[in-house]
Amino acid sequence: MKRFTLIIDGHNFFFRSLWGIFKQGGKKVLSTKNDKDVYEKKLMMDFCNVVKQMGSVLNDIVFIEDSHSWRKDLLLEQEYKGNRKKNQDNIDKDGFNEVVSSFSETLKKSGIKVSQVERSEGDDLIYAWSETLFQNGKSSLILSTDRDLTQLVKCVNGVHIIQYAPLTNKMYVSKESNDFIKSLDEKRELTPENLFGEPFTVFVESDPFRKLISNMEIEVVEPEVVRFMKVVSGDASDNIYPVYYKRGDDNTRSKGIGKKTAEKIYNEFRNKIGCPFNYMIYMNDDALMMLSNIIYEVVKIKDENFTKRMLVENLKTNAKLVVLSDETIPDYVMSDMVLDISNEILKDSVLISKITKERLFSNSRFKDYKSTIQINALKGVKDDGDMSFIKD
Repeated sequence: MKRFTLIIDGHNFFFRSLWGIFKQGGKKVLSTKNDKDVYEKKLMMDFCNVVKQMGSVLNDIVFIEDSHSWRKDLLLEQEYKGNRKKNQDNIDKDGFNEVVSSFSETLKKSGIKVSQVERSEGDDLIYAWSETLFQNGKSSLILSTDRDLTQLVKCVNGVHIIQYAPLTNKMYVSKESNDFIKSLDEKRELTPENLFGEPFTVFVESDPFRKLISNMEIEVVEPEVVRFMKVVSGDASDNIYPVYYKRGDDNTRSKGIGKKTAEKIYNEFRNKIGCPFNYMIYMNDDALMMLSNIIYEVVKIKDENFTKRMLVENLKTNAKLVVLSDETIPDYVMSDMVLDISNEILKDSVLISKITKERLFSNSRFKDYKSTIQINALKGVKDDGDMSFIKD
């Protein structure tokens, strides 16, 4: 049976839980003791529901937390992720940070690995953790609705990195992982040569992983295509501009590079180089100049003030911002992440079956789970593991 380390995107988790009980853009939230109590209890309930849903295929859990991102220093002019502030205007930041800090301490006291590194964004740590585990022959299951992380999915020699998005109940996998999933539907006959001389049929219905994904939508993604689209088209949700962007005025529309145009550029570039490529292509000046020529032709750039050399520099900058790899993340950030991961791996892992609501609440400032379960009735949230009510 396939077992995974569950890597939870903490930033994503915090806000999904928050907007599950409070109205986005409404009155100020987390400024009162009651708001903070309800939110912290909700986090613990949601965490336990995730464990309940996926526990049968897990052997460890890592909870990833954000820090001040090095990308914000790289992209000061555009203000990296600055457009997200308007969605957080009604959050009391001190209250939010107080709850997050308290919840993190509860996880640590309960034996859950919590990973946070200064100047490392959550995505960086998720990459570093999944890659470290992968290199050590261990599979990872990333819990996040952030599609940027689908660039990490892969499978080699039966070791998987996959991603589950609870909001859409969708599992993102590589082609190789999808082949593995399809194989679970096959009844395999064991012969006298491979099992103590007793032939019988293995029924895959009893496989816990098959049972887990039975009601999920499986989407196969090509990580390099995900990276390419983000590099060329930018990412509006993170305030990253396309590699070519011309702001409009009263008489003209703004011009950038949309999905269909990016797909055309990708296909022409792929045909031009004649073979598959990976993220290392963004480190090669000759390849980037070839790509910039194609972009110029496809987009029909006629801006005399925008040169191909500027386009190459924009490609390099966007690659640093969106591609998750050892080559794009600064060395000092990678070193700190490796150290943190090494320290966390040395810690004993709590048995998944021991992660219960009672355990978390007894290690929290609330102490008693049974006296706090009324928060679900108050907020209309069922304590049944169903996360479909969550909204971004």
